[in-house]
Amino acid sequence: MEEVGALRLKLLPDEEKGRRLLGVLETCRRLHNHFTNLDGKANYFRLYAQLRELREERPELGRVNPLILRSVLRQVVREARNGGVKPVEECRSFSFSLGGGYLKFLRKGGRFHLLLPGLGFMPLAGDPTELGLDLRRRGCSLFFTTSKVRRVEIGRGRGGWWANLELREEPPDPREAPDPPEHLLRMMLCSGRAPA
Repeated sequence: MEEVGALRLKLLPDEEKGRRLLGVLETCRRLHNHFTNLDGKANYFRLYAQLRELREERPELGRVNPLILRSVLRQVVREARNGGVKPVEECRSFSFSLGGGYLKFLRKGGRFHLLLPGLGFMPLAGDPTELGLDLRRRGCSLFFTTSKVRRVEIGRGRGGWWANLELREEPPDPREAPDPPEHLLRMMLCSGRAPA
């Protein structure tokens, strides 16, 4: 089983980006509440087909990145299977999964910025490498990436905006695998197969 850790970063959006983040939260809330009549037989693919139709009717859905909208659908399906989807009065966070992709950072003016899908680069308070996030420079540019993040949740609390990064532990190196048991080694030697 894969071990998971988490890392929380403080976001410092300017006024315009703060309004855009609030708009995404409101769009997520409305999309979630649109599906409140579902029962336990909710199907992600049917909801996704409905979302495609809804995007034509509601222009605000077109302004939010599909990764974020699909995350709302997954949440709706989970809730439907666990007793029903209840309307939400206020949405405090949204999330998206990277699915094996890379999370991108930019270092500009001595400050790190996190790239959020459809929202652009958000300035961060502090240095994510000091918190233990392993970033790799892309060439000699100002861009950095990491593949250790599985999921990103963006939210707003009393202290302002934050990004919670759900980390995946790197799989063990197969070269560091323990030696096979002795009886297995004897079987391989008797059969003429060398151990890998």
